[in-house]
Amino acid sequence: MFCFVHRRPLAASWTGTLSATYQRAYTHDDLKQTCLHDAYNSPLTHSGLAHDTTFNVLSRFVYEGRGKDEALLVLTAEQAVPVRILFLL
Repeated sequence: MFCFVHRRPLAASWTGTLSATYQRAYTHDDLKQTCLHDAYNSPLTHSGLAHDTTFNVLSRFVYEGRGKDEALLVLTAEQAVPVRILFLL
């Protein structure tokens, strides 16, 4: 897994975060045997292989109010995209 996170102040009381994660997940049972299908014979991975690779992007904006009546506002968006060799060609 590879992860990149960048955080910085944007303006008074505002901060922003952008992160990107590249991850490979494997499917196996309790005996560490590769599982490609579940009990209903449905595929466990998007690619049909023993592993899937995903690319995740997260953006977050936070407002932290200052003063007598403090407020907190968090706006977050996250998207995960499966990566396949065909997508890269």
